[in-house]
Amino acid sequence: MAESKRYAVVTGSNKGIGFEIVRQLASHGITVVLTARDEKRGLEAVQKLKESDGFSDDILLFHQLDVSDSSSVASLAEFIKNKFGRLDILVNNAGVAGVEADAEAMKAAAGGESRDPKWDKWDALQSSLTKTYESTVQCFEINYFGTRRMIEAFIPLLQRSQSPIVVNVSSTVGLLKNVNNEWAKGILSDVDNLTEERVDEVVNAFLKDFKEGNIEANGWPATFSAYTVSKVIVNAYTRVAAKKHKDIKINCVCPGYIKTDLNFQTGMLTPAEGAESIVRLALLPEDGPSVVTGANKGIGLEVVRQLAYNGITAVLTARDEKRGHDALKKLKESGNLSGDVIFHQLDVADSSSVASLAEFIKAQFGRLDILVNNAGVLGVVTDGDGFTTVVRAALGEMDGSKINWDEVMTQTYELAVNCMRTNYYGAKRMIEAFIPLLQLSQSPRIVNVSSEAGILKQNVVLTNLNKSTLQKERVNEVVHEFLKDFKEAAMNAYTRIVAKKQPNMKKKKTVKIYQRIGFEVVRQLASQEITVVLTARDEKRGLDALHKLKESSDHSGDIIFHQLDVADSSSVASLAEFIKAQFGRLDILVNNAGFIGVITDGNSFTTARRIHAGEIDGARVNWDQMMSQTYELAVNCMQTNYYGARRMIEALIPFLQLSQSPRIVNVSSVLGKLEIIPSERAKGILSNENLTEESVDEVVNEFLKEFREGSLESKGWPYSAYSVSKAALNAYTRIVAKKQPKMKVNCLCPGYVRTDLTFHTGILTAEEGAERIVRLVQLPDDGPSGLFFIHGEVSSF
Repeated sequence: MAESKRYAVVTGSNKGIGFEIVRQLASHGITVVLTARDEKRGLEAVQKLKESDGFSDDILLFHQLDVSDSSSVASLAEFIKNKFGRLDILVNNAGVAGVEADAEAMKAAAGGESRDPKWDKWDALQSSLTKTYESTVQCFEINYFGTRRMIEAFIPLLQRSQSPIVVNVSSTVGLLKNVNNEWAKGILSDVDNLTEERVDEVVNAFLKDFKEGNIEANGWPATFSAYTVSKVIVNAYTRVAAKKHKDIKINCVCPGYIKTDLNFQTGMLTPAEGAESIVRLALLPEDGPSVVTGANKGIGLEVVRQLAYNGITAVLTARDEKRGHDALKKLKESGNLSGDVIFHQLDVADSSSVASLAEFIKAQFGRLDILVNNAGVLGVVTDGDGFTTVVRAALGEMDGSKINWDEVMTQTYELAVNCMRTNYYGAKRMIEAFIPLLQLSQSPRIVNVSSEAGILKQNVVLTNLNKSTLQKERVNEVVHEFLKDFKEAAMNAYTRIVAKKQPNMKKKKTVKIYQRIGFEVVRQLASQEITVVLTARDEKRGLDALHKLKESSDHSGDIIFHQLDVADSSSVASLAEFIKAQFGRLDILVNNAGFIGVITDGNSFTTARRIHAGEIDGARVNWDQMMSQTYELAVNCMQTNYYGARRMIEALIPFLQLSQSPRIVNVSSVLGKLEIIPSERAKGILSNENLTEESVDEVVNEFLKEFREGSLESKGWPYSAYSVSKAALNAYTRIVAKKQPKMKVNCLCPGYVRTDLTFHTGILTAEEGAERIVRLVQLPDDGPSGLFFIHGEVSSF
């Protein structure tokens, strides 16, 4: 059984995330030792917590600690040994950025005492950052060697705990993909042969290159280089320590982009929100037991393997007893499992089978810590080719309206009932049967394995299942209604039944122009009582789109059409004159018009998508056969994607300046990231803090010149004009944001969206892509400017 009292140490915990980790652990009744390098600040932090949360002296203690000082670490270890005799939880949170900044610039960017970030001061702060060899060494002494000192010093005390846990606070910048040094990546990704000595070898190589000024030349990250590499190293060391000490749960975690002093209060999450993910790791359940349903193959089998690898006792279940025993034998033969794996037969569709397993868990362990409901059936009869067809239709690679679904799959009423009994009622039976045993755990977990296909889209379902007052009885009613309708007309007719029951539900039509992101942006803005000018190069298509929007009843703002060709200065001027005469000002400008710049087809674009996803080796693809890109197309691409956005901004700036809250959103792409451009000269120009329109034009003209001369590859350019045009657009966004500090000017990649531009091979719908654009439009007045967003998160350029 678990110990009744638990003890924790959190490094760097007098403020920020560390302070919140202490608060949240103590609120679970865990005795926490708050540590800080500065004794006065540490004692003040303890007093603050005691006053705000009422923690007693036996729950919250302070001890001075400098993780970069071995004697200080040893002193804390001696204190813990004498005071408690063991340690249950160690959170290595102490960290530094590895750069020095001008104090005034930092204060201005962080908003002073108000902690309200001033994004227009960000450029000044960035230019004030300096990296010295001394600050770089200190970064490693604290972030990596400090973590290592703590673990090595406290291992003997952690081994006295029944459920020891170590959490190393890392960062997403610590992912190996952020390091271009192939030698270092090779060492750090070689899990089987990784040792502390090999990790130190990488650290020493980096420090040597830093001292000699060879950071970029040798493939190390250029920005926040020490911090990035130190976190890469912490992640690697975590694996080494976890492998060496299998009796201790040792993990690392990125808590998210948090508002702390480390990032000058520019984060998206509060320290309390960031601390939650760390505390969840610190409170991982003990070594089991855990139950995984449907675990004799596929995902379920891998879940069991990974739980057992982490020292957790796992009960592997399967409906077929022979297959279950075969899976158990296979796991045990593979080795590398520090936790025990046991088999028990289970059919989640059979209440007596579920009850039998619950009785076994009760008799064997007395409680349950983890329940993973993975068992599931597809509910149709099909084959590999049929399933591939379904997936390709879902991804937009095939036109679903031209597929004879009766030939692809068979779905009977009996199969539908079995699907519900397994996927929904099976999970429900398991939870209801095991709740009493889970309630006996100190840290119970339930994970229900679902699917993206379960996201609510149909109004008939959404209306019933998306209510805050939802009860399980109503869920059952929806299931029964579905099965009743299914029995009456079968699955292929179900959509017609729903449409008949819900006369207000709009039927979907396939009209190319209506599947574009711009159309969806107009619709979503208009639904928020914003007057929107819908533009298109082709007047007929634009008016058709306007008519389609006005037919719908889901917008409250006015929608007006005006013809526009962003590649034509006179057309842009005509629109500007119209805006001036009609409204006198402009509040929002979304530059969405884009051109891919190549001649290709859906199959070729699908191949490109699969290469990007790592499914195909791009080096073996003949790009000249896949797509045709002429000089004229490249020029047109630049004229639309970059110069078009620039013409629009320059023409409409006077009217945006008359708005109380002006916004500009430039729709870009992940393909415009500078890391995709091999040309170091182009990257150097476009990443320069003193960037101007003239220098962006210089890069564009150089690309077009070398395109015309056929020297793109030899000069380090990407094959696609589209990538360069989007990189130029991102750079220009920064220039405008700097010139217009009263405006919010940002660019974003809305994601891989199913549109004409991507030949409908995307993952997101146009509506989902448009939502991200509209969120940027809706930024608060003190929100960011001059940034690049991908998947709704701030990204590097």
